[in-house]
Amino acid sequence: MKLSKTVKNIVCAFLLLVGTYLSFYAALCYIDETSANYTADYFGLVFTLGLAIPGAICIFFGTLLFKHKRDLFIIYGFLFLFVLTFSYLRRVELNQEFFFFDFFYLVMGIGGVLLGGRLIRFWFLDFIFLMMFILYFPVLCLKGKWHRGMWARLGFLPQELGQRLTHPANIWIHAVSVGEIQAVANIVSKIQEAFPSYQMICSTVTKTGFQLARERFPQSVQVIYAPLDFSGVVRKFIRVIKPQIYISTETEIWPNIFNFLTAKNIPIVIINGRISDQSFRGYRWIRFFVKAVLKNVRAFCMQSEEDAKRIIHLGAQPQRVNIVGNIKFDSYPQAAAISLRELGYNQEDWLWIAGSTHPGEEEMCLNIYQQLKQQFLQLRLVLVPRHIERSRDVERIVLKQQLKPVMMASAHNERMDAECVLIGDKIGQLAGLYSLAKIVFIGKTFCIGGGQNMLEPAFFGKPVFVGPLTQNFRDVMRILKQEEAIIQVDTPAELQKKMEMYLRTPEDLKRIGVCAAKAVEKYRGATEKTVQIIKKILDGDL
Repeated sequence: MKLSKTVKNIVCAFLLLVGTYLSFYAALCYIDETSANYTADYFGLVFTLGLAIPGAICIFFGTLLFKHKRDLFIIYGFLFLFVLTFSYLRRVELNQEFFFFDFFYLVMGIGGVLLGGRLIRFWFLDFIFLMMFILYFPVLCLKGKWHRGMWARLGFLPQELGQRLTHPANIWIHAVSVGEIQAVANIVSKIQEAFPSYQMICSTVTKTGFQLARERFPQSVQVIYAPLDFSGVVRKFIRVIKPQIYISTETEIWPNIFNFLTAKNIPIVIINGRISDQSFRGYRWIRFFVKAVLKNVRAFCMQSEEDAKRIIHLGAQPQRVNIVGNIKFDSYPQAAAISLRELGYNQEDWLWIAGSTHPGEEEMCLNIYQQLKQQFLQLRLVLVPRHIERSRDVERIVLKQQLKPVMMASAHNERMDAECVLIGDKIGQLAGLYSLAKIVFIGKTFCIGGGQNMLEPAFFGKPVFVGPLTQNFRDVMRILKQEEAIIQVDTPAELQKKMEMYLRTPEDLKRIGVCAAKAVEKYRGATEKTVQIIKKILDGDL
């Protein structure tokens, strides 16, 4: 198998690192005879001649790893500091004083980093991202999140991708997962209408997002996995895709992607931008770094005034920041045609849809359901976990409650009574279920994370219940509360009490649902404003 340039880069850098360190170690052993180990010295010199020198030649003449020789100063600077650390530890172990070569290593190390002057752009970013990837890799494997698409994210692109990109001008839009894919669907279609000669490319991160994008977007839109933010991988993606513009949703900030796009004078636009409370607290600690990345962005389309203030505080240029609203108000969900009868229910049954639930919330909903179904005989519970791969775990949780779990794939074969709990087990089912709901509970609002999209059931005029943790939808919650279109509770006990109260007064439930639908209609328009800004950039007017 032919190795990608990224793999060669990593191997080359590793060999250079090992060889250079061992060469310095060998030299140090020769000078300090009290601890000389001539076997180690010999192997150190062999590593130097066999690894470091060929590695350096590859870098200088093959330009595998570095585009500018200034980057070499940074690498050798770090190597000197690396050797200094071990030299100092060795001297402490031998109870020796500071040695001349330690001072030499210190000067050369700091000098190399300063002379390079590109630390923040490539090598430092690659190093930090590599450390994060190594730490997270076991989690990917243990949770079963490593899939074929991860190879594409590492730079192993499908060979046919270049053949499919036949247009001379391409628009690259990035939507991290399912929610963002649903939100940008209207923008994708409107951009295609305005610029039919452009090829649309949509990148995503998750497997579910990739599958949904394939289903939602026309075949003319090329769906790919987004590159991991390593400089070599990003460089290859940009070379293959050749974008005329890069559009990122909800303030997805990738330093290497932004740096390489800017170096090629490719405009960057952030759409439906928001800064959550948690992200804002984290970004403030590295504001100097975030500011350097945000300066590359041509235009910010933020959801609210608060989001605009936060992005400016982090370093965005005020004249580039626009408040356009939330495009999710324009993203009418595509509900698959489905009926109560197809799911095994009677027309008089009341569906309680618990959508986008997370661990712990299924148990809570089941406990409440056990109490409510005794009072409301027509009530039926449907659990749809946020991550479909958890559907089997949810099945086991239902069994522990002495109830009968039924997967949606086999629901048409069942007669769904009060002892049955329907479980969503496929992407794209939630909108259709919301359209049939009597009441809706939105998940991730009783656990750390800040909520899921509560606008989707509001489109269908359904009364929505949420828990106390909704900070990811701060502005949406403000609007829905202002319009009396949502019910928020603080505890599971309060959720049970409120649901019982509203189920006893159907007219109040209907009123809240009507208010929700009106709120969605009232705050439409963000998509059109966003598309106008993108058009100005593509036309060269911004």
